[in-house]
Amino acid sequence: MNRLSSLLPLTLVGALALPSSALATFGLNPIAFEARSAGMGGADTAGGTSGLSMVRNPAAITRLGTQLDVNITLIMPSLTFSDEIVGMMTLNDGVDGEPLIFPLPGLAFATEVIDGLHVGLAVYAQGGAGADFKDLTTFADDDPSAPLTANPSPATYDTHSKVQYLRVAPTVAWAVSEHFSIGASLHIGLGQFEFKHGGMQFPEGDGDHVNVPHTLDFSSDWAVGLSGSLGLQASFLEDDLRFGASVTFGSQPKFEGTLKLDGQLEYAASTETFGWPLEISLGAAGRLLDDALTLAADFRFAFWSDSIDTVTFAADATGQAPPGYERLELPFMLDWRDRMTIALGAEYAAVKDTFFVRLGWAWSPSPVTSSGVNPLFPAVAEHHLTAGLGLRNFAGGLTLDLAVELALPNEVASDGDNQMAYEPAMPGATPSPNGYRLALEMSQFTVHFSAGWVF
Repeated sequence: MNRLSSLLPLTLVGALALPSSALATFGLNPIAFEARSAGMGGADTAGGTSGLSMVRNPAAITRLGTQLDVNITLIMPSLTFSDEIVGMMTLNDGVDGEPLIFPLPGLAFATEVIDGLHVGLAVYAQGGAGADFKDLTTFADDDPSAPLTANPSPATYDTHSKVQYLRVAPTVAWAVSEHFSIGASLHIGLGQFEFKHGGMQFPEGDGDHVNVPHTLDFSSDWAVGLSGSLGLQASFLEDDLRFGASVTFGSQPKFEGTLKLDGQLEYAASTETFGWPLEISLGAAGRLLDDALTLAADFRFAFWSDSIDTVTFAADATGQAPPGYERLELPFMLDWRDRMTIALGAEYAAVKDTFFVRLGWAWSPSPVTSSGVNPLFPAVAEHHLTAGLGLRNFAGGLTLDLAVELALPNEVASDGDNQMAYEPAMPGATPSPNGYRLALEMSQFTVHFSAGWVF
């Protein structure tokens, strides 16, 4: 037994998450990277006015002069986990995840170097997902070598996961004409990945269908991921109607580090089957009522199935290991699906060119499926309501923006195809259904604050 390819299936397998910076809500991505866009539901492909707009569309900086922008986003998720053996027992009934606040920083600078040629640099947290659960309930096999002679013992375990991912995006854009511009960004990513799970179950040969819970603890070194983006913007009707389009290429850094089993056996482990997807974004924005009202819409397509499907960790023991444990292959069958995002926003100038009020809505079906739902990868939110305020053109070019965002509660429950719905099986054996089901609910409150200086 030198390939434990089925050691993950029962109770809460998983352990992927993101960032020191965030629990994201549309897959691994936040709806926006700065407060003005967030107040309008994240609809900024055609009409961004911040240096951080280059994150979505690198052509956006052609509408700026020399400008410095900073942003801080505070994400506060609420997670609830339930699981059961159908028809037999409830294990965890509505257990809340630990209270968390994730800060997402962003910094951008843009300037025009010669007539029509603009350059910029953005440094920002990409987004992601993360969760901690404490004292989850399971049942333990007191003797994995013999069938049970009494009821299994109750046991508790904790889970933790986090992936940090920071991107640096040098950007160049060219205003081809007064009404058309193009741009390109290089994305240099630095990330770390860690998880700890105390309820992992390995296949056992005693046939009593109860297993010993084990602890897996993985921490990676820093990994580098490279990608980029291309964008364009066009305007019509004396700039009252704008269109934008961009493509951001996928990135799958290789996370390498140390994995420990039960705090004793140590492995050199890695995965390169986890990352960010190719995303295509189309947007439109229009100004009405003598430029007092701006309406914007984005349509985005993220190809998650290419970047998060089965995430496999390969682990080789770095010291002595019992027979059968020299090499581990740990597949996390997450089975994400491609998804479209719709973002709609409105901005009204309550005081012309100075004070703005914003509203927005964004929706995307969760990429998390019933066959892949996992409590440590909880990107199941779908509907987002946003509102914001903005001040411009005061105090010598200072801009201030504030937005709040509410992700409405949404739940995804597992089905009979979920990896955890099968008993851990010996390599080569056919896994048997175990009646296990789980449900994960998520809501989220987020605050965005941005400040900018026009020089």
